Amino acid sequence: VQAQKTQNPKLWVIKIELNNMLSELNLIEMSGQNIKLETVIEFLHYGANHQDILEKMIFKHQLKNGNIVLYLDGISEICSSYKPIVVEMIKVLANKAKIRKIWISVRSYDSILKIMKNSFEKFCLKHYNVEPFAETDQKQCLKKFWKKSIEINEQSFEIFYKELFGLLKNKIDHIEKFLGIALHTM
Repeated sequence: VQAQKTQNPKLWVIKIELNNMLSELNLIEMSGQNIKLETVIEFLHYGANHQDILEKMIFKHQLKNGNIVLYLDGISEICSSYKPIVVEMIKVLANKAKIRKIWISVRSYDSILKIMKNSFEKFCLKHYNVEPFAETDQKQCLKKFWKKSIEINEQSFEIFYKELFGLLKNKIDHIEKFLGIALHTM
């Protein structure tokens, strides 16, 4: 996403952490009204922390001129009743705003992915799959992480890794799949 900004300095790249927007999503859900562009713009102002009138005016100008790249993070982590609201807001933006690109991070196992693929088919939605970590990737990632945190030699690491992985295998079903997600490895 930041590469977009580097290539075109006129772009405004806005990242919205949906987990931090739960009270706003709740207000939209409780209103029960159809989602309008103005509602989405206010949601984005809040998520981007636009506090003064000048920021809001520049944002609207950039939106009108197609200079906004939006990155929505954490849709898989929000309450399932909020997911259709986010999908509807994306549709409103795609239909009524001149937005350059919308990036959305979704876990591959989340049912919202299929809904989004169907909902945005006419918008030429491109999706990219991030391959899960193989066991060797998991091990390498943990080694790098722990070497920054604690002083550990190769032999101690190997023993610790085997013990930890063995313990987790006994406690968690499908541990390989669980640790295949990079954030779970940390």
